[in-house]
Amino acid sequence: MMITCRQDIAKLEARKAALEAQEVVLDSLSQQVQKRVKDRARKLEEEEREQQRQEELKRKRQEEEQRCEEERQAEKRRKQLEWQAQEQRGPRIWAQCAAKDHLLKNFDRTALQVALGQSGYITLWDYVKGHAWCGIPTRLYNKLNGRGYHQSHAKLVALSPDSDAFYVQFSDGDCDWFSYSAESFRQALNDSSTPSVVALGPRRAWYVGWPDGRWQSNGLPRSLLNMLNSNRHRSVAFMSISGLDISSKDDDSRDSDDDSRSPSEDEAF
Repeated sequence: MMITCRQDIAKLEARKAALEAQEVVLDSLSQQVQKRVKDRARKLEEEEREQQRQEELKRKRQEEEQRCEEERQAEKRRKQLEWQAQEQRGPRIWAQCAAKDHLLKNFDRTALQVALGQSGYITLWDYVKGHAWCGIPTRLYNKLNGRGYHQSHAKLVALSPDSDAFYVQFSDGDCDWFSYSAESFRQALNDSSTPSVVALGPRRAWYVGWPDGRWQSNGLPRSLLNMLNSNRHRSVAFMSISGLDISSKDDDSRDSDDDSRSPSEDEAF
């Protein structure tokens, strides 16, 4: 009887030890499971926050795109209304020259340049439309009128307000000119690259500018020359010199031309 009881006690103790070992294992597994659950919950929370952040960014981006589109449409409507108003009132141009009626009849807003001369004018457009003129010097007329449709078109022109001097430059780099300030004007054009600005004034005055900001001139009014000298950090985009009388005390030049002889045919170039 005693032996049986001891055996039962031993079995119970062994059973207890096994249960305790299982409990330790289960506790360890439970902790691992809880850790995994917490990690998963934290990851899901982070993913949810990231998704919310992305959705917020997407919403803001859509709002910004919508705002930009509304501004673009508003600007488009504004330009459309402005264009309609311009069409209703016609081209905005005023001119006082010998060929005023001809100029106003042919001018439109697509014109790239209008040059007024002693007896007329010339207007330049792009390659498709070409140019229109009236009362221009004969040599310039022959130069332009003799060019075929397949040839390069004029893209820069200057007319003198008190003589038949002119300068014309074509899209292929070719140019032609006539001036009574022959030598200095010739040197300015021949000694450098293709100019971007050319202007002819009264009493043999002229101005030539290049894309890099360099320029040369002769006989410019002192006020204009002072303005050019005080703005050497800028480049001239366009220049036109009127035919108003210039007193001798206001004349100045960077490249003087002292030839006071009456212009003759051999001075043309």
